[in-house]
Amino acid sequence: RVYTKQYPKQKDRALVGRAIGSLLVKANRLSEASNHYRRVALEHKSNPTISLAAEVRSAKTLERLGRKSDALTGYKRAVTRSRGVNLAKTSQETIALLAEARYKTLAPKLREYKAIRLNVSIAQFERRIRSKTQKLDYLIKQYQAIVDYGAGEWVVASIHDLAGAYENFADNLKKVKAPKNLEPELRLQFDRQIATFADNMDKKALDSYVACLDRAEEFEVLSKQVSLARERVLHLSGDTSRLIFESFHQPVYIDDALGQGRSL
Repeated sequence: RVYTKQYPKQKDRALVGRAIGSLLVKANRLSEASNHYRRVALEHKSNPTISLAAEVRSAKTLERLGRKSDALTGYKRAVTRSRGVNLAKTSQETIALLAEARYKTLAPKLREYKAIRLNVSIAQFERRIRSKTQKLDYLIKQYQAIVDYGAGEWVVASIHDLAGAYENFADNLKKVKAPKNLEPELRLQFDRQIATFADNMDKKALDSYVACLDRAEEFEVLSKQVSLARERVLHLSGDTSRLIFESFHQPVYIDDALGQGRSL
């Protein structure tokens, strides 16, 4: 109430509101900080840029409190607020907050995707591989949208997670066995097709991990995902005796499930 009277301009009130929230976080009064940021978001709901940033900061404090479900709800609200944001006139800081929110809302979708197992009966296999492919295509589009924001930390995290999604598909395919009731020739054909599909997914995973390292170098990002990507590159390349820096600046693509894609 005090700062609303002292700062009648919305932009000034938003800055003061952010400062108060920051002080509460530094004082480790996280619950109060989250509630404060939420009030700022509601007060400035007519300005989607201010409201979006406040929603993300509220969600981040909830995440630190271990309230993952509430944090996810907050991130989803932030993404909803972003529909009224003109990105061309938005600061890089706010764009990074939006990228973070979209990335965090994808976590449940990624878990759902990875939970789909393919080593099942042939009747279930056809349904599950269709479902897994559709979910992969959705993840590709969403992660590409985050990459397009150009917020370094979340570009790297998104490409890393997509690489993991490809690798998960490949690992599941490698566990698939041809139905025992098939003729020997058909069993051989089935196994070859599955092996080719798995190899293709492994290749996409490797390319994406390399792209992750490339973008980490570009944005000067050092994170857990970068270390993991480096390990997976060495594993998937099949040659741990060398580093493949020569591949870093070659164009790499985020492909959709059918192999078409856009350059990262």
